[in-house]
Amino acid sequence: IGSFASAVTIGKPGSNVNYLLEFAAALSVSAALIIFWLKRWPRLRNLALVLLALQTYLLIQWSQDDYYRAHYATAHPESPQIMQLIHQAKGAVLTDEYIGLLLLDHRPVYIQPFDFATLSKNGSWDQQPFLDMLDRRAFALVILYNPADSLVRQRWTKEMLQHIRQNYPPPEHLGDNEIYTRNP
Repeated sequence: IGSFASAVTIGKPGSNVNYLLEFAAALSVSAALIIFWLKRWPRLRNLALVLLALQTYLLIQWSQDDYYRAHYATAHPESPQIMQLIHQAKGAVLTDEYIGLLLLDHRPVYIQPFDFATLSKNGSWDQQPFLDMLDRRAFALVILYNPADSLVRQRWTKEMLQHIRQNYPPPEHLGDNEIYTRNP
Protein backbone atom coordinates (compact mmCIF):
# COMPACT_ATOMS: atom_id res chain seq x y z
CA ILE A 1 0.00 0.00 0.00
CA GLY A 2 2.85 2.36 0.84
CA SER A 3 4.65 1.59 -2.39
CA PHE A 4 1.48 2.32 -4.34
CA ALA A 5 1.23 5.71 -2.61
CA SER A 6 4.81 6.43 -3.67
CA ALA A 7 4.05 5.39 -7.26
CA VAL A 8 1.11 7.78 -7.42
CA THR A 9 3.47 10.73 -6.83
CA ILE A 10 5.26 10.10 -10.13
CA GLY A 11 3.60 13.19 -11.63
CA LYS A 12 5.47 15.75 -9.53
CA PRO A 13 8.46 17.72 -10.90
CA GLY A 14 11.70 15.78 -10.71
CA SER A 15 10.01 12.43 -10.46
CA ASN A 16 10.79 9.66 -12.86
CA VAL A 17 10.33 5.94 -13.23
CA ASN A 18 12.45 5.45 -10.10
CA TYR A 19 9.25 6.27 -8.18
CA LEU A 20 8.03 2.85 -9.28
CA LEU A 21 10.92 0.91 -7.74
CA GLU A 22 9.23 0.35 -4.37
CA PHE A 23 6.07 -0.78 -6.12
CA ALA A 24 8.08 -3.20 -8.29
CA ALA A 25 9.77 -4.56 -5.15
CA ALA A 26 6.37 -5.03 -3.47
CA LEU A 27 5.08 -6.90 -6.53
CA SER A 28 8.19 -9.10 -6.49
CA VAL A 29 7.67 -10.01 -2.84
CA SER A 30 4.01 -10.71 -3.59
CA ALA A 31 4.98 -13.03 -6.45
CA ALA A 32 7.37 -14.90 -4.15
CA LEU A 33 4.63 -15.31 -1.55
CA ILE A 34 2.19 -16.61 -4.16
CA ILE A 35 4.72 -19.18 -5.36
CA PHE A 36 5.34 -20.21 -1.74
CA TRP A 37 1.61 -20.61 -1.10
CA LEU A 38 1.27 -22.74 -4.24
CA LYS A 39 3.64 -25.42 -2.88
CA ARG A 40 0.61 -27.63 -2.13
CA TRP A 41 -0.26 -27.68 -5.83
CA PRO A 42 2.97 -28.58 -7.66
CA ARG A 43 1.54 -28.27 -11.18
CA LEU A 44 0.08 -24.84 -10.51
CA ARG A 45 3.32 -23.80 -8.80
CA ASN A 46 5.37 -24.99 -11.78
CA LEU A 47 3.09 -23.07 -14.13
CA ALA A 48 3.56 -19.94 -11.98
CA LEU A 49 7.35 -20.43 -12.08
CA VAL A 50 7.30 -20.82 -15.87
CA LEU A 51 5.19 -17.68 -16.22
CA LEU A 52 7.55 -15.81 -13.90
CA ALA A 53 10.56 -16.97 -15.94
CA LEU A 54 8.81 -15.89 -19.15
CA GLN A 55 8.02 -12.51 -17.65
CA THR A 56 11.66 -12.08 -16.58
CA TYR A 57 12.88 -13.00 -20.06
CA LEU A 58 10.48 -10.54 -21.69
CA LEU A 59 11.49 -7.80 -19.25
CA ILE A 60 15.16 -8.30 -20.09
CA GLN A 61 14.40 -8.16 -23.81
CA TRP A 62 12.24 -5.06 -23.35
CA SER A 63 14.94 -3.32 -21.30
CA GLN A 64 17.65 -3.63 -23.95
CA ASP A 65 19.07 -0.58 -25.70
CA ASP A 66 16.53 -0.98 -28.47
CA TYR A 67 13.65 -0.10 -26.13
CA TYR A 68 15.37 3.06 -25.00
CA ARG A 69 16.24 4.09 -28.53
CA ALA A 70 12.75 3.25 -29.80
CA HIS A 71 11.09 5.10 -26.92
CA TYR A 72 13.08 8.25 -27.51
CA ALA A 73 12.69 7.99 -31.27
CA THR A 74 8.93 7.98 -30.74
CA ALA A 75 8.63 10.43 -27.85
CA HIS A 76 11.37 12.76 -29.08
CA PRO A 77 11.76 12.67 -32.87
CA GLU A 78 15.00 14.62 -32.62
CA SER A 79 16.67 11.94 -30.47
CA PRO A 80 18.67 10.35 -33.34
CA GLN A 81 20.22 13.76 -34.06
CA ILE A 82 20.86 14.29 -30.33
CA MET A 83 22.54 10.88 -30.18
CA GLN A 84 24.74 11.83 -33.12
CA LEU A 85 25.72 15.12 -31.45
CA ILE A 86 26.61 13.27 -28.25
CA HIS A 87 28.64 10.71 -30.18
CA GLN A 88 30.57 13.38 -32.08
CA ALA A 89 31.27 15.60 -29.05
CA LYS A 90 34.97 15.98 -28.30
CA GLY A 91 34.80 16.02 -24.53
CA ALA A 92 32.35 15.82 -21.65
CA VAL A 93 28.62 16.19 -22.31
CA LEU A 94 26.08 17.66 -19.93
CA THR A 95 22.37 16.98 -20.40
CA ASP A 96 19.15 16.37 -18.55
CA GLU A 97 16.37 14.71 -20.59
CA TYR A 98 18.84 12.74 -22.71
CA ILE A 99 21.04 11.52 -19.87
CA GLY A 100 20.35 7.91 -20.86
CA LEU A 101 21.86 8.56 -24.29
CA LEU A 102 25.17 9.34 -22.57
CA LEU A 103 25.22 5.80 -21.21
CA LEU A 104 24.33 4.32 -24.58
CA ASP A 105 27.35 6.17 -26.01
CA HIS A 106 29.53 4.84 -23.15
CA ARG A 107 30.01 8.33 -21.71
CA PRO A 108 30.03 9.20 -18.03
CA VAL A 109 27.16 11.04 -16.41
CA TYR A 110 28.78 14.02 -14.72
CA ILE A 111 25.74 15.10 -12.70
CA GLN A 112 22.05 14.35 -12.43
CA PRO A 113 20.85 17.96 -12.75
CA PHE A 114 17.65 17.70 -10.71
CA ASP A 115 19.33 15.82 -7.87
CA PHE A 116 22.20 18.27 -7.60
CA ALA A 117 19.93 21.31 -8.01
CA THR A 118 17.81 20.00 -5.14
CA LEU A 119 20.91 19.40 -3.02
CA SER A 120 22.14 22.90 -3.79
CA LYS A 121 18.80 24.49 -2.96
CA ASN A 122 18.65 22.82 0.44
CA GLY A 123 22.29 23.66 1.23
CA SER A 124 23.66 20.09 1.01
CA TRP A 125 25.89 20.68 -2.03
CA ASP A 126 28.13 23.60 -2.92
CA GLN A 127 27.51 24.23 -6.60
CA GLN A 128 30.37 26.72 -6.97
CA PRO A 129 32.95 24.20 -8.27
CA PHE A 130 30.42 23.10 -10.89
CA LEU A 131 29.69 26.73 -11.80
CA ASP A 132 33.45 27.25 -12.16
CA MET A 133 33.54 24.34 -14.61
CA LEU A 134 30.79 26.01 -16.62
CA ASP A 135 32.79 29.24 -16.59
CA ARG A 136 35.77 27.32 -18.02
CA ARG A 137 33.50 25.68 -20.63
CA ALA A 138 34.53 22.27 -19.34
CA PHE A 139 31.72 20.62 -21.29
CA ALA A 140 32.02 20.22 -25.04
CA LEU A 141 28.27 19.93 -25.38
CA VAL A 142 25.38 21.02 -23.16
CA ILE A 143 21.86 19.94 -24.08
CA LEU A 144 19.00 21.55 -22.16
CA TYR A 145 15.51 20.19 -22.66
CA ASN A 146 13.43 23.32 -22.46
CA PRO A 147 9.81 23.03 -23.58
CA ALA A 148 7.90 26.25 -23.03
CA ASP A 149 5.04 24.67 -21.08
CA SER A 150 7.04 22.49 -18.70
CA LEU A 151 8.44 22.50 -15.19
CA VAL A 152 11.71 20.91 -16.31
CA ARG A 153 13.53 24.18 -15.68
CA GLN A 154 13.45 23.07 -12.04
CA ARG A 155 16.09 20.51 -12.99
CA TRP A 156 18.73 23.24 -12.80
CA THR A 157 19.44 26.05 -10.38
CA LYS A 158 19.09 29.59 -11.69
CA GLU A 159 22.84 29.99 -11.33
CA MET A 160 23.57 26.88 -13.41
CA LEU A 161 21.37 28.11 -16.23
CA GLN A 162 22.86 31.58 -15.99
CA HIS A 163 26.44 30.27 -16.19
CA ILE A 164 25.61 28.04 -19.15
CA ARG A 165 23.98 30.87 -21.05
CA GLN A 166 26.73 33.37 -20.20
CA ASN A 167 29.69 31.15 -21.04
CA TYR A 168 28.59 29.29 -24.13
CA PRO A 169 27.76 30.75 -27.54
CA PRO A 170 24.04 31.25 -28.24
CA PRO A 171 22.37 27.88 -28.57
CA GLU A 172 21.09 26.12 -31.61
CA HIS A 173 17.59 24.74 -31.21
CA LEU A 174 16.59 21.19 -32.01
CA GLY A 175 12.98 20.43 -31.12
CA ASP A 176 12.49 21.59 -27.54
CA ASN A 177 16.22 21.51 -26.86
CA GLU A 178 18.84 24.21 -26.51
CA ILE A 179 22.15 22.89 -27.85
CA TYR A 180 25.24 24.67 -26.51
CA THR A 181 28.62 23.82 -27.98
CA ARG A 182 31.90 25.32 -26.93
CA ASN A 183 34.05 26.83 -29.65
CA PRO A 184 37.08 24.69 -30.52
